[in-house]
Amino acid sequence: ADVIGRRHVFFASIIIFTICSIVSAFQQTILGFALLQFFARIFLAGKDSMANVYLVEETDPMTRGWVMGTYSSVAVCGGGFAVILFGAIGAFPDGWRYLYGLAAVQLAFLVPVWRRLPQEPAVAVHAKKRKHAVVDLPGASKGPGKGIFLSDRWMAAVRSGTRPLMLLVTAYPGRAAACLY
Repeated sequence: ADVIGRRHVFFASIIIFTICSIVSAFQQTILGFALLQFFARIFLAGKDSMANVYLVEETDPMTRGWVMGTYSSVAVCGGGFAVILFGAIGAFPDGWRYLYGLAAVQLAFLVPVWRRLPQEPAVAVHAKKRKHAVVDLPGASKGPGKGIFLSDRWMAAVRSGTRPLMLLVTAYPGRAAACLY
């Protein structure tokens, strides 16, 4: 997402999930249905991940918890609504197929949302405004997207990514050794 753009990954995930869901409605074999749903769920998880990234980066830290809670509540309500629809439609012959076909409804919302979502996070926009600070630092290269901030950010990401592993190794060395087998 950082390479080709968050918005592209977000909407590609939605479109591929939707296509897999719609095609699942017409699938005649269990294997085909299972494979389509396997891929649909992968892209559904990608969509959820990108939605969380957007929410975290675009909301004020003081309201971020409320926004994430609201997003989770709406997602759960959507799942509950699907269960209610299945109760109403599932009794019909091939009623479950109509539910998968309903996935096409979300395509109507893509164009308005596409126009409103920023390509770059608000943090990157603010960083561009202070671009001169990166160039003036010793050891910072002059190319776009390069410099001392990039290496510091990369190292911080590596440290934060390995921190849970280091905590496991230091707190529970026996369990950490068991993970190797």
